[in-house]
Amino acid sequence: MRKQTKTDANQDVAGRGMQKPGKADANPAVLGGSLRKQTGAGTNPGVPGEGVQKQRGAKPDVSIVMPNYNSPVVDKSIEAIMAQSFNGSFEIIVVGMDSLNLIKPNKKLKFVRTREKTVPSKARNIGIGKAMAGTIVFVDSDCIPERKWLEALMGNRAKIVTGAVEFEAGNFWTTCDNFIHFHASNRKRKAGEIPLFGTMQLKIPKKKLAATGLFDEKLETGEDLDLALRLKEAGERFFFEPKAVVKHLPERKSLGSVLRHSAYWARDSMKVRLKHKTMPGLLKNRWLALALSPFAALWVTIGIYSRPYNLGYIHLLPVVWLAKLSWFYGAFRGLKNA
Repeated sequence: MRKQTKTDANQDVAGRGMQKPGKADANPAVLGGSLRKQTGAGTNPGVPGEGVQKQRGAKPDVSIVMPNYNSPVVDKSIEAIMAQSFNGSFEIIVVGMDSLNLIKPNKKLKFVRTREKTVPSKARNIGIGKAMAGTIVFVDSDCIPERKWLEALMGNRAKIVTGAVEFEAGNFWTTCDNFIHFHASNRKRKAGEIPLFGTMQLKIPKKKLAATGLFDEKLETGEDLDLALRLKEAGERFFFEPKAVVKHLPERKSLGSVLRHSAYWARDSMKVRLKHKTMPGLLKNRWLALALSPFAALWVTIGIYSRPYNLGYIHLLPVVWLAKLSWFYGAFRGLKNA
């Protein structure tokens, strides 16, 4: 899934695979309805996971929803999920396109193929509609979960839980991109409450998604920031579980690709920030923000390294500062078009 995104202005937008809207082969199911009514009783009753299911068609404990746009590692992601240590039952629902034919549906895995590129928000909504379980876990198709990932997410008693990112995944620029955009998800960070989340990986009750109105399909990126802010306005709390770890493998092969990613995140997050009236003070005047961006980028960079668990990546500081500078330029452009 290309050009992925997750939450940052300190971790502003956690969205994935920026794709243009398209028609899906199947419309998302109505959340309030029964999956049995949608599919017909006794026909394809479910996609069971690894747990014990004594009754045919029994609902799984969790539905794992994965948006995908031709990810070259989606098969590895699926294999890692299939090998989870979680003792309960689960189903996997992948929604999107697979030009490489890496997805092999089976009784545990459902693939909802779309005819055209589909924004992550719409792909996730389709997956939610198809989900049988009362608990949804989102994961991106360029993420390789560690074996105890699902066990850790489901074992955390909090309702809305996100996990950690392994930054060392691939080449130097991939490591830079992961740290820059997901430093708040450092696996060395202690478990506890957090202000926002991204949907690279997230556990959340289906009923809370329904009550909030699902993802805004008009947003190409920033859909997870929008969802987090709506949930926060409704009084929900979010928690971080460092034992739930994924290795993130975005396609970043140059400094330019890292800087463009940062600017892209910022540009689209401005629409969401304006919508929810959570714009940082400096950005209320976009020309002032642009003029002060070198100093503001340095201030944000210092803030990142003020957290002891991030000091192991101090050697990336020049790239972090450049990426934050690019972020402010992206925000400047986003405010212009908002």
